[in-house]
Amino acid sequence: MKTIWKNLNTICSYKQKGGNTEISELLQNDCIINDPIEVSTHLNNYFSTVGEKLVGELNKNHQQCNSDFTEYLNSPVKHSIFVAPVNLEEINRLVRQLNKSKSPGPDNIGPGLIKENVETLNKPLLHIFNLSLSTGIVPSKMKIAKIVPIYKKGDRKHACNYRPISLLSIFDKLLEKVVRNRLYYHLQRNNILYNYQFGFRHNHSTTLALVEVIDNILQNLDNKETVLGIYFDLQKAFDTVNHDILLHKLHNYRVRGVVYDWFKSYLTDRYQYTTVNKTNSPTAKVTCGVPQGSVLGPLLFLVYVNDIANSVPNNKLRIFADDTNLFIAGDSTDSVTRAADIALDALYKWFVANKLSVNLDKTCFMVFPDSKTDDVRLTLNGIQIKKVTSCRYSRCYY
Repeated sequence: MKTIWKNLNTICSYKQKGGNTEISELLQNDCIINDPIEVSTHLNNYFSTVGEKLVGELNKNHQQCNSDFTEYLNSPVKHSIFVAPVNLEEINRLVRQLNKSKSPGPDNIGPGLIKENVETLNKPLLHIFNLSLSTGIVPSKMKIAKIVPIYKKGDRKHACNYRPISLLSIFDKLLEKVVRNRLYYHLQRNNILYNYQFGFRHNHSTTLALVEVIDNILQNLDNKETVLGIYFDLQKAFDTVNHDILLHKLHNYRVRGVVYDWFKSYLTDRYQYTTVNKTNSPTAKVTCGVPQGSVLGPLLFLVYVNDIANSVPNNKLRIFADDTNLFIAGDSTDSVTRAADIALDALYKWFVANKLSVNLDKTCFMVFPDSKTDDVRLTLNGIQIKKVTSCRYSRCYY
């Protein structure tokens, strides 16, 4: 009997995953709330609007910035994307690749159940996926996310100290994989992605990024140059992606016609609800950001930040998804400091133009060799950024 229930849990994903989601109380408007529906609703409202609020603060505080995101766009590519129809072999392969341990989305259909019934489901899925690609419409049921909050750190009564884990329908993830594979092929075939973007790409990793960066620093040091590294931290980067800007950039990279309509449909009218203590909040609309927990979200973010290097064409940027690092080398500390000030101003204008919020508290810099750091002062938007002796880069350290 134990084995039977274990197998049922594996196939149907009945077991709760994602850690402890019990949240007994939260602070809302200086009042403690402990009713499960109020707790889940408060968290859902926070998660669904945090990106929009950050962008609102950015617009309010930087009205004097006249930069427009179109100033930094790459030249349009020659070839438009081609989205080939899906076939049964591709459906079967994608289903076989599903991880049974992954949690189900709002429909409570786990990947194990789909894998066990692929011969029954593959033809209906083939019809739905090809219909979606040919009409440029993403089914509305595939645009609903179930959010599970996971505690990070700090006071457990504050919503900001929880990380939203987004669970999407497995059927949606299969459709996204179909589109992602075609979009990624288009980006690679036309050499669109920035050469030193190491995030969410085949044959790229944090290890490769660190090897490249360290090798570059050592070469400069061997030439008796001073090297200054600046490490930017963005607040809720994936949540603040502006849909209009993203669509404009996709269009610039020759994602047009029905495919463009598909991405527009994919990004609009998205909803989410939050589950706490086995209680679901009402759904809330999400108006900005790329869907977290999705297959397409990371690649769309790479498209969004792909032109950042155009803001500092004479400098070296190393990027891992939203971790942006600037390295400047020169004959003296004074020369690299002056160059850094100019580059910081240019980069900050790019961030504002693209509605991304820099976390000044976590943005920092280092100087190589370390003995030269005492007399270096850098500011970003009039605020001095701190110097450090070590810095986390994704999951690695300098």
